[in-house]
Amino acid sequence: MKRIIFLDVDGTLVDYQNRLPASAVRAIRAARERGHRVYICTGRSRAEVYPELWEIGLDGMIGGNGSYVEDRGQVVLHQTLSAEQCRRAVDWLHGRKLEFYLESYNGLFASENLEKASLGAIRSYMGRKGREGESVTLRSVFPNMIFGGPLYRSDVNKLSFLLGSGRDLADAEAAFPDLAVSSWGGATAANQYEGAWDLDGKCDSVPDHCTNGSHTVPKRVTREFEPGTLYPSREATDFYHHYKEDIALAAEMGFKVFRMSVNWSRIFPTGMELEPNEAGLAFYDRVFDELNKYGIEPLVTISHYELPYALVEKYNGWYSRELIDCYVRYAKTLFARYAGKVKYWLTFNEINSGTMPMGAVLSLGTIQGFSGPINTVPDEKQIRYQGLHHQFVASALVIRYAHEHYPQFRMGNMCLFATKYPHTCNPADVLKCQREMRYMNWFTSDVHARGYYPSYMDRFFEENGIEIHMEPGDAEILKQGTIDFYTFSYYMSTCESADPAVLDKASGNLVGGVANPYLKASDWGWQIDPEGLRYTLNEIWDRYQLPMMVVENGLGARDELEPDGSIHDEYRIDYLRKHIAQMKEAVADGVDLMGYTPWGWIDVVSASTGEMAKRYGFVYVNKYDDGTGDLGRRRKDSFFWYKKVIESNGEDLS
Repeated sequence: MKRIIFLDVDGTLVDYQNRLPASAVRAIRAARERGHRVYICTGRSRAEVYPELWEIGLDGMIGGNGSYVEDRGQVVLHQTLSAEQCRRAVDWLHGRKLEFYLESYNGLFASENLEKASLGAIRSYMGRKGREGESVTLRSVFPNMIFGGPLYRSDVNKLSFLLGSGRDLADAEAAFPDLAVSSWGGATAANQYEGAWDLDGKCDSVPDHCTNGSHTVPKRVTREFEPGTLYPSREATDFYHHYKEDIALAAEMGFKVFRMSVNWSRIFPTGMELEPNEAGLAFYDRVFDELNKYGIEPLVTISHYELPYALVEKYNGWYSRELIDCYVRYAKTLFARYAGKVKYWLTFNEINSGTMPMGAVLSLGTIQGFSGPINTVPDEKQIRYQGLHHQFVASALVIRYAHEHYPQFRMGNMCLFATKYPHTCNPADVLKCQREMRYMNWFTSDVHARGYYPSYMDRFFEENGIEIHMEPGDAEILKQGTIDFYTFSYYMSTCESADPAVLDKASGNLVGGVANPYLKASDWGWQIDPEGLRYTLNEIWDRYQLPMMVVENGLGARDELEPDGSIHDEYRIDYLRKHIAQMKEAVADGVDLMGYTPWGWIDVVSASTGEMAKRYGFVYVNKYDDGTGDLGRRRKDSFFWYKKVIESNGEDLS
């Protein structure tokens, strides 16, 4: 089907230095060659528009005066339309199929007259150019949009999330296959994947003090290293020495985005140095250069469960406000070094894990002097929530700094989304579920996305004897450092019951709850709920209206290596197939989903148990729970399946 494409020039096609990427021109030319009609939306005069665009042979311009004229020398409509305006325009268009995939600058239109002008331009356009049965699609170039869903925006910074501010359309053929290119990729974390724990100046982090465990035996934290004890994160699956091989495998699958993290203690070994470790910085230079070689965009988590252990011993982790300065110094160093190589950043991984006791180990590092099983860490809520506040402030400071100094950056959060349902329709269960959803899922996200503490936490803090100490200026910092996009992990769901007699507990990724009788569970007891992902995407979208990425999702399972070296993991394919199908449903619901990076695309150490037996990857790594294995890489059946999914932009899930 031939399309009519309206491209916004001012906010999305040009980069932050007002340059037009050559690849954007190639992409538009590719669309023209396919027979699509291309118009540009701009507030500039004809003379100010890039000559490269006119050389392509545009069909027209749309600018600011609210009337369509065919002459290219005129301008018609600059502002694009909000979702509500689109619906009203559809009413006028007498049932013609009209697909509005649009941006809206600066929230709603500033004046009623401007809104009328916008609709007037559409009416005028359709009167002159519209044809019965023709699909008219107005959308911005937004190449990493998954499944081509709607692109409603409320802010120009968020509008240009992936394409704007220096985004380069690397492949013209990929830019307009269906007027969308998806951000398919995979996710890892340095502490579970990188290894090389004491090489090239790196010092120990919290995971380097964690032993292996299992589904039934918790891993331990040891303050001192125990001879003969396996600490699996120290070698992990050795990305440090295999990064070229691994990135080539990712490219073979067709990755567009590669979620990874930087190991804090590789850059600042104790976290307290004033100058960074050059060898550590150079390693990530090599990684980012290798990704760039294949046209893969890095999505970098600044802190992903790898707090330098020296900060635990000296400050009791994030309980101390001193960590804010350490983190900001670390983040600024990354920004300055990789400004030309990384554009998309997440400040903290699964920051809401700090609302749970295990978050003291994984995220907050509030385990000063502790040794023992991780499920026996002394739980002091005052310490945990004060530590969370310090993370909020650190995140906001870094985001504010990025927005001020690196306008090409896009800054996101990352939430461990533990979807919950009422166990029954008993109002007590419904209220219990609402409370748990707020405390577990919405609290940290509300602070990140809205810039202030939600009122429902006042009662929680009072009932739990928690008093958050805020320094003067903290509230303003939180307002000034809100996120550009929202990311989350999704693995499972649970139910909540107010009935103490309901004892059938559900195990899971740091979360409790009770079992859902309608769902099956993995070997590790995680309940498999693809429809829950659709529900979750809709809930997040309705609450924040921010572009989203699912940056972790997958099935941890035991894989069997066949005598011929093959790995048949149909169970993993089935899990992912069903979840991707539900993402497509969510996009059809109107959700703005921009990307998908399933967890552990290559086998990594489990964060919760320290196991290798719990594998997620499309790539099998020869590494085992006793520490043996040659670290060889093998493609599983799911490798070839996911490659096909990416090639078809999610259409072929067979």
